[in-house]
Amino acid sequence: MGGGFRIATACDLRIATPDARFGAPIARTLGNCLSMAAYASFVDVFGPSRLKELIFTARLLTAEEAHAAGYVHEIVAAAEIEARVAALAHQLAEHAPITLWVTKESIRRLAASRALPDDEDLIATTYMSADFREGVRAFLEKRKARWTGK
Repeated sequence: MGGGFRIATACDLRIATPDARFGAPIARTLGNCLSMAAYASFVDVFGPSRLKELIFTARLLTAEEAHAAGYVHEIVAAAEIEARVAALAHQLAEHAPITLWVTKESIRRLAASRALPDDEDLIATTYMSADFREGVRAFLEKRKARWTGK
């Protein structure tokens, strides 16, 4: 779920079906963390307050919530999504490619100009913890994890 959320966030445009859900329920499942780059990309889309709410509560956004937040650009019925995506691809293919590329590259450079703080200590703390080991065991055993904060 969280990996797909990160991949979708890297996309320029997002179209979803009404039953789509988005999120990274890591506080409820494995007890792991994201990279600083992942946190930064989610903060860019959702802002710090909404991102904290999503991570802390481990809830998933509905397609409607994701659309209202500007994350999803359009909601299309499942039976129509393939045709809609194809139509959008054809529409974009008719537009000035240099304008599209320069826009995408400019936005990428703006985001890249912000230095990301080091996160190796945070990742090590998370993945070396007893809680992470417990989270993985609980996930594999399909049971609720028993967190200890260690």
